Amino acid sequence: MENTACFRSGELELSFLCTENGLSLASVRDLRQGCALLSAPGALFTLTAERLSDGEVKTVRSDADFRRVSVTAEGETCVLRCSDCVPVPGLTVTLLLTADPSRSRVGFQTVLSSENPDYALTSCDDPTLWFDVGEGVRFLSPYGCGEALDSDSERFGHGYGSSQDYPSYGASFQFMAVWNERTGRCLYYGVHDPVPAAKKFHFHREVGAPTMQIKASQPLCCIDRPCNGQTLYGTCVWQLTDGDWYDAALLYRAWAEQNASWLPETGPNGRTDAGWLNDVDAWFLVHIERDDFADEILDAVKDLGVRCGVHLYLWHNNPFDNDYPHYFPEKPTVRRELRKLREAGVRVLPYVNGRLWDTRDRGTEDWEFTSKAKPMATKDRNGNVFTESYSAKEANGEHTVLAVMCPSTALWQETVKGICDRLCSDVGFDGVYLDQIAAAKPQPCADRTHNHLPGGGGWWMERYNDLLGHVSRTGDPAVLATECTGEPFMKHIQGYLSWLWIKDRQVPAFPVVYADRVITFGCSYQSIQDMDRDGLAIFFAQSLLFGEQMGWLSPKLYREMPERDFFRRLVSVRAELHRVFHGGRMLRPPVLSDDAPRLRCEKDMQAYFHLVDYPAVQGALWRDADGKRYLLLVNASPSSANVVCKAELPDGAYALHGDLTGELALQNGSGKLTLPPCAVVWVEA
Repeated sequence: MENTACFRSGELELSFLCTENGLSLASVRDLRQGCALLSAPGALFTLTAERLSDGEVKTVRSDADFRRVSVTAEGETCVLRCSDCVPVPGLTVTLLLTADPSRSRVGFQTVLSSENPDYALTSCDDPTLWFDVGEGVRFLSPYGCGEALDSDSERFGHGYGSSQDYPSYGASFQFMAVWNERTGRCLYYGVHDPVPAAKKFHFHREVGAPTMQIKASQPLCCIDRPCNGQTLYGTCVWQLTDGDWYDAALLYRAWAEQNASWLPETGPNGRTDAGWLNDVDAWFLVHIERDDFADEILDAVKDLGVRCGVHLYLWHNNPFDNDYPHYFPEKPTVRRELRKLREAGVRVLPYVNGRLWDTRDRGTEDWEFTSKAKPMATKDRNGNVFTESYSAKEANGEHTVLAVMCPSTALWQETVKGICDRLCSDVGFDGVYLDQIAAAKPQPCADRTHNHLPGGGGWWMERYNDLLGHVSRTGDPAVLATECTGEPFMKHIQGYLSWLWIKDRQVPAFPVVYADRVITFGCSYQSIQDMDRDGLAIFFAQSLLFGEQMGWLSPKLYREMPERDFFRRLVSVRAELHRVFHGGRMLRPPVLSDDAPRLRCEKDMQAYFHLVDYPAVQGALWRDADGKRYLLLVNASPSSANVVCKAELPDGAYALHGDLTGELALQNGSGKLTLPPCAVVWVEA
């Protein structure tokens, strides 16, 4: 027997289908537009459970595996309860819905209860948002700075998906969105979790399916014991609003400003603890290959002509990704070369891995791993250490096997602190780059001798922030930086290496939320093969417009790359507008059209199918700490471009700065101009 229950919140209406097999999301309606965003039902959640005796895993679907479903609605609340679970008897899932009609918002809380003595619950979805695909229906992926993807894109063969760990390079933040470019309406999907707990963010569409899904899921805690019922972290929020990804980012920012545990202290000009990092406009990436390595850096810095930082690799004698964490002693000439750089005003961050211990940590010998580190490494519930291997090899040709250390342990906290202290107070570095912390996934460590509950939850982020706070409060590093842009580590880390922000269809969602909270720097131009001209130019432009400290180029690539003058020009503009990006806010990007050929690169090793394809002209709108607005336009093409620009600025005539003189006249928010090849212009309002 089937029945449908409706729940309204302002202009948002959700319908749930209850059957003898379970519960589905039946429809999502925009009452203002009078249209359905979803016209076919889909499972509201799935969860997994593992039989502790033999490791057998059961997957439970809301729409197929519950023989009893109840719906209780009263006023602005609703309770959905699924029980009598067939695969895992004794399991009950309860969804608590709360409406906020003034914002067309629904908040979901998920409560799990288990009385099954054989199974441990291991993961569970937050409620799954299904929507109809179609032309102009787009969605936001939280990968990197954010990706605006087409729901019906043929590039993915009409069947595609992604599952990305949060926090990591693949999920920088805890929100997604779906919007319709024709109607101008947007449905926000965010997990408002101030701790936050580890998660995965997913999008998926079956081949030929008329609908697709976005959702978050959470690895559960206490995974080594049965009857481990719990409440998922945070509130899953669905909110119907006008706009697109930008408006979704503003909703998330508004929540984070009031609730997030990871925000650093800020003043009128952004965060207050970044020190010299605030002053940098460009970066060089250097792997030490010669004793006098400072000389080529200083030549490049002089040619570029702005304040620069250096990210220094292989300052230690052991090979990369080998014998960690035994970095010392440093190479013989490091201190001498650092003095040269410091005297020239160049700041240097050395590479250190923030997660890993080599299981053969003295050549091919197990020196201290088993005796010292293994008890403090992350492990599954059977005691197996979580390990990772990359391209590095031992002297015998075997791949290095690196153990992921548990950040809750005093050993790892003191090891990282000791390395940082020695690098800054003894060797003479200006801070430390701790690799992987905001890039690699949290491991669901189940070692009960450690100071956390086994499995998922919020402990990984809490303990890493304890570690980083310990380093910052009691040690010498003036600046800490890490890889990628997983949000919850920025309280104690001032710099995020945004090296993977080189994908197709990027949008600056992360800068919209956090530009005044954390400094982003660098793109992986090394990932663009054969120094492809269009590939480099696209991301030179985006790096400026997204507010990054630019570069992360080797001095050799800087000398040899095409359009070096274009890069130098953009960096000089960043330096001229330094105060805009230091503590400024990114506003809604302008809507642009131009008649120049699009820029296309098929050699970007970080992009889907290695392909990126962007308009020749890109733009951004920023507001500085004093409230002045800056509209920036960059033509990254070798051709001139006639541009139509629509921006959220008052009508009027604005003086042009940069590579054009004259004025930009805006009427009804729209204006026209012709940009020369490889040009940057801006106006101030």
